[in-house]
Order: sequence, then structure tokens, then C-alpha cells
Amino acid sequence: MTSPRNRSPAGRGATCPRSEGSTPGCGSSTSSYGVAADLARRDGRAWLARFRIADMEERRIGELSKGNQQKVQFIAALLHDPAVLLLDEPFSGLDPVNASLLREAFMELRDGGKTLIFSTHVMEAAEALCDAVAILDRGRIVTTGSVRDVRRRSGRQVVRLAVDGDGADHLAWLELSPGVTVTRPGRDFTEVVVAIDRDPQSLLAELQARGERVLRFEIADPSLEHVFIDLVGRPVDDERELHLASGGPAARPAGDDVAGDGVAGDDAGRATGTRAEAGGEAG
Repeated sequence: MTSPRNRSPAGRGATCPRSEGSTPGCGSSTSSYGVAADLARRDGRAWLARFRIADMEERRIGELSKGNQQKVQFIAALLHDPAVLLLDEPFSGLDPVNASLLREAFMELRDGGKTLIFSTHVMEAAEALCDAVAILDRGRIVTTGSVRDVRRRSGRQVVRLAVDGDGADHLAWLELSPGVTVTRPGRDFTEVVVAIDRDPQSLLAELQARGERVLRFEIADPSLEHVFIDLVGRPVDDERELHLASGGPAARPAGDDVAGDGVAGDDAGRATGTRAEAGGEAG
């Protein structure tokens, strides 16, 4: 993207909602913001090439896959060089390769002094990209702050450990250890949550007392996904399905109650991530 140009205040923000079918959804054309057509074409083509869809320039958006529609909408929102971007579920419909391309673009925009506010259910993306998050449940903010503070505020004590043995079955006894809950058994390592009234170091002592050869023992903050599950406590579609099962009309999406700020979405729980402008407060 080219460096900021001298434009009117009207061009300092942009929204990019989640695509639905063939609806472009990115608002006015660049001419509304005083952007010359030749500059918009040049910048647009550069972004199309970067997102590996240069060969689709002449195709109608309704002919594109959902993931490519997402990319086109993101590009359209950038062409007037806004200082603030509001995005709804930007990673929806993207495969891992394209999600990585979008993350790289986010970081470049961040480093260039932009503010990005986006809603997502992809907790890994929020954790990797955001300075601060807010988790919403039924349209209500249940926690907010820096990613580190939100994770530590949960009170969870997470331990990731590995021992020299034959996979997860070798540590099956952990389920019987007082104050220990196995949350993620695995071949490479096992993740457990240790009760707040138990010192995680005592688990290390227990492993050693059992004669285990400990290869890894890491005390960590819970993931944002764990925090989300703890606070929301159910899959995001449960409330809607229960309402329909009771014979009532389709429930209004909970996030719509705060949609006016450009960051709320259509499900019961979500995380909204924010990147601050360079030199500004992380918000």
C-alpha cells in the first residue's frame, strides 16, 4: 500500500463487513474519498497480486469463492488509505495460506500506524495479532484489557509437560492427581490445568517421585480460547438453537445490540481485537 496521501477527514476510516453471497459490502467507491481512479487501480492491482488473485481482476465478486470475496472486500476498504479499519470476521472462509497472507497485511498496516479493530471467533488470530481484546457474550462485554492481562486474570494455572514414555497413555494417572485436570493429552506434550490452591511445582515433584524422566515442564497462562470458553461457557449457537426449539421466533443475533460501533457480530460470544496507532495507547 502506498504511503498516506493528503485526503479529506471522510476518508480516514473504513469498514469491511463479512461477505454474504455476492454482496460486495464495502461502501462507497474510492472516488467518494477523493482518490484518483488511476491510483486506486494501481494500488488495487498491487494488493490483488499480493493476495494471489491478480488473474481474477475482471471477474464479478459473485463469481468468487467466499474466501476471495473476503480478500476483495479487504482491498476495497484499504484503497482510500484509512487510519482506522473496522472488520467483521476477516478470517472467515480463508484457508491457512490466505489467513497467513492476511495476518501479514495486518501487521504491516499496524507497523505503518493504522488502527485495526476486528471481530473474530478465531481466538488464535486474536491472540497473535491484538494488543487488547474484549470478549462479548449476548452483546455484553464480559472482560477486556491487554491480551496478557485477560489471560492472567482468569486465574487458571496451565502446565505443559512431557516425559520420556509411550505417548499420552503413559500419563493417564494425571487424571487421578488431586487438583489436576487434563485438558489436552497429546503425543508431543500434555496440557493440564492445576487448581488455584495447588502449587504447580508440586506436580513436578510428583512426576519425579514417580520416577518419570521429565523432558518438558512449562507453567503458562491459559490460551485466549480457554478464557473464552470459561467466560461464555457454551458454543456460540446454543442460545439460538434453544430458542428455536422452544417454538419461539428466530432469536435476534446477540451481537447486533452493539453493531453501531462497527465491531459487533452475529453470535452470542466473540472476541474483538484492537491495534493502536503507532505511538498511541493500546486500545
